[in-house]
Amino acid sequence: MLVVEEEPPNKLDPAALVTLIPAGIDVTPFTLSTPDTIARELHLLQQRRDLISVYFNRAQIWFLSVLQIIDEKHQTFSFDISVDEAQNSAFERTSHAVFAAQPGGIKIQFEILSGIKRIVDLDGGPSFQAQFPLSLINLQRRNFLRVPLPIAKPLLCTLRHRNGAAINAQLYDLSIGGMVW
Repeated sequence: MLVVEEEPPNKLDPAALVTLIPAGIDVTPFTLSTPDTIARELHLLQQRRDLISVYFNRAQIWFLSVLQIIDEKHQTFSFDISVDEAQNSAFERTSHAVFAAQPGGIKIQFEILSGIKRIVDLDGGPSFQAQFPLSLINLQRRNFLRVPLPIAKPLLCTLRHRNGAAINAQLYDLSIGGMVW
């Protein structure tokens, strides 16, 4: 029996890349800037093992990565290095990098302006580490940011119809514009 292992996306596979948000688009309503909300978004990317496109050198060089460790206390995160050592060396010298992911159709993008360093991760392999971004864009199809609610301690909502009938529902996410139940 022939077993074919599925290979991870090649660093040169443009189909795996997430395109950057074009300049000139007003992303102000979708920009998160508090460390807690940025940490939450980074944790979600890490938990889902979403591929992240990492661009540097004015978006001329890129590689695919996955977030490894999110350290809220020190406001740092670590991520996989490139498979190309020359790229890794160039990345260590960069002062500007843009990270982009698109989990579930939601575009997430943020910039790192300095402080990138190579470290040894928990498994003993090489990784990069950077400070949290000052802001993070969470561009959704909706007009308002959705906040996922805890599943372990569900929030329940009782809706009443005009005729007095009540419907109890568990909320899954919430935004200024509404809720999903």
